[in-house]
Amino acid sequence: MPKATFIRYFLFVLITLSQAAVAQTKYTGKIVDAATNTPLPFVNVGIVGQNIGTVTDEQGRFTIPLSYQYGSDSFKISIIGYESKSWLVENRLDNLGDSIIKLQPANYEITEVEVNNKRLKSKTIGSTTTSPFFAGGFTSNDLGNEVCVKINVGKKTVLLDKFNFNIASNNCDSLLFRVNVYRIKDGLPGDNLLKESVYVVTSITSGLVTVDLSPYSLWLSDDFAIGVEYIKPCPERALLFSAAFLGSIYSRTTSQGNWEKLKGFDLGFNVEVKY
Repeated sequence: MPKATFIRYFLFVLITLSQAAVAQTKYTGKIVDAATNTPLPFVNVGIVGQNIGTVTDEQGRFTIPLSYQYGSDSFKISIIGYESKSWLVENRLDNLGDSIIKLQPANYEITEVEVNNKRLKSKTIGSTTTSPFFAGGFTSNDLGNEVCVKINVGKKTVLLDKFNFNIASNNCDSLLFRVNVYRIKDGLPGDNLLKESVYVVTSITSGLVTVDLSPYSLWLSDDFAIGVEYIKPCPERALLFSAAFLGSIYSRTTSQGNWEKLKGFDLGFNVEVKY
């Protein structure tokens, strides 16, 4: 083979291999309860540490792009109340026919809570802004996007009673959020402190939304993060929360992605606690 022909052939092979490495495949699946085969809605599906993820729809179905570019990364499926599952991305790409994924219900230890006759006091922690003029929303329109704020508990152990956030404007017919409460680890949200999913449904165009957290018996003595997760499609930028200058928030673009801290503004998220 002439040298020039060999070089062209070599370059063609390199380009072909490179394109194959980054070529995306749409992976479609369905997630169900292992005991009942009931579809599981709003399950987090994604590549750990990458901005590639989504949540399942009401029928437990999802579609996500995968490629061998992320072959050594972990493909993870998780939702509160069930044991998580994860595989290497390359293993999922090699077994795309296995579209039904079964999750086992998780077993949680019950935390003992000491009850006495002491009359509890109440206070509100966080931003109470209801501004309709300065506002912020989710950082992307990808399902699984989350925005959270840090709540400084102080020196007392507190019981989470209510979570409040103010909607500055909403042009969606109906909103569906998942509320998450996270332990702070290394300055960012860590483990979820809830043992079951908390959903919020509203169709208000603007105003205060209050979520009752008292049934979940969350007694906390350390600072934590609380916020909302985008799990039902809505036109991009159709929803805005009241915000304030200064402060900071936490955000992650998609399910299983990395958290980042965004400085310069705060969202109108606050909690009512008892102590």
